[in-house]
Amino acid sequence: MTELTIRPALASESDTISSLALRSKAHWGYSPEFLEQCRAELTYTPERCASGRVFVAAQDGGILGFYATDGDAPRGELDALFVDPNHIGTGLGGLLLQHALTQAARAGFTELFLDADPYAADFYRRHGAVVIGESPSGSIPGRSLPRMRFDLTERPDAAPPSRRMSAADQRDALNGISALIERHYVFADVAAVCARELRQRPIADEGLTTVEFSRQLTQQLREHDRHFSVTWGAPTDLPLRRASQRDDTTISFRRDGSVGILTIRLFDDADDEHAARQAREALDQLSQCDAAVVDVRSNPGGWPSMVEYVLGPFLGPEPVAIVTFQSAEHPEVISWSQPEPALAGLERMPLFAVIGPGTASAAESFAYALQTTKRATLIGELTAGAANPVESFLDSTGFAVYISTGAPIDPRTKTNWDHTGVAPDVEAESERALDVAIGLARTARR
Repeated sequence: MTELTIRPALASESDTISSLALRSKAHWGYSPEFLEQCRAELTYTPERCASGRVFVAAQDGGILGFYATDGDAPRGELDALFVDPNHIGTGLGGLLLQHALTQAARAGFTELFLDADPYAADFYRRHGAVVIGESPSGSIPGRSLPRMRFDLTERPDAAPPSRRMSAADQRDALNGISALIERHYVFADVAAVCARELRQRPIADEGLTTVEFSRQLTQQLREHDRHFSVTWGAPTDLPLRRASQRDDTTISFRRDGSVGILTIRLFDDADDEHAARQAREALDQLSQCDAAVVDVRSNPGGWPSMVEYVLGPFLGPEPVAIVTFQSAEHPEVISWSQPEPALAGLERMPLFAVIGPGTASAAESFAYALQTTKRATLIGELTAGAANPVESFLDSTGFAVYISTGAPIDPRTKTNWDHTGVAPDVEAESERALDVAIGLARTARR
């Protein structure tokens, strides 16, 4: 393995993941009849794969292994960890487990339990799990599995021990990290500068440890992009994503006299029928008002599709470019607003958006587009400044690197809100920003 990415699974990868789980199970010599009994338990639906609880190890477009978690802090479950038979014994399983333990510990989990295949029990023991009992098999009546437990309070970072690096170790790591940045960083010119500086970096004395080395590289790379982070072993600052739960208040509407207030707590996927219906109903109610306030102060982001859907009626009868997504590995993609003729009245409605430090990612894209198209007045405080998506990549030398892999670029400003945030047009403390917006909306006229 020269390069790996551990990332959340996609719904479209469900068949690949299910097939891999069955092949990995078959590696232990189980009979076809036994495997058929396990098939249902080892089938991963598109919904499960897209839940944010399934992570895959990907390389050159293929999936080499995956793990799945469940539960709520402080007690969680490691539901599955499978490696393609061709990669068993390469250390990939350890990297996946390390990633799972790190994710859980950083999210506040103190214990992670699993029902281990008997053939895999020694693998988990070597990584710190202890047997605490037995559990009945979910597929085979009368069969029991070792019930095991990881104590995450004793290993909060779940990272391998730091070690001293030789000159050759340092040179190999610098070359590997440089290659990852050249391949994946969104802006090729900046990637070339970073890679050149790393390859020309003086080799330190052999007393340098892997942890010290990673910290020094992080400091050096952040002179170009603060998203860069080099860690020894599995990444240590990715949050454990919770399983998707239906939230009937993701988008809500209320009135304050003639002012309609739309509160968007998360931009759900507009391709989801429930989410789209919820948004449409809220916009319908808003269209009956004299002025509109959209509150995204506590919105961490979400799906661009819902940003396009909600912006559509406000930006007029013709599609408007919201952002162009740039990537080092994929063609540019333009995100367009989705006009809705039945809600044409919203195009002329006085509009105010409430923002703050809790406004991030797709919510910032929403606010930034309203500002750059001069469609709304933004009220509140500076937003989070989280525009460019970041992924972690593992090098064969044992270092993980966080790299900005994309950038949404506004076609009007030719830049975005990364690092800088979206600045309000009218400054107001977050706690009172909504009241300020409602006050301004009351005096506005169509």
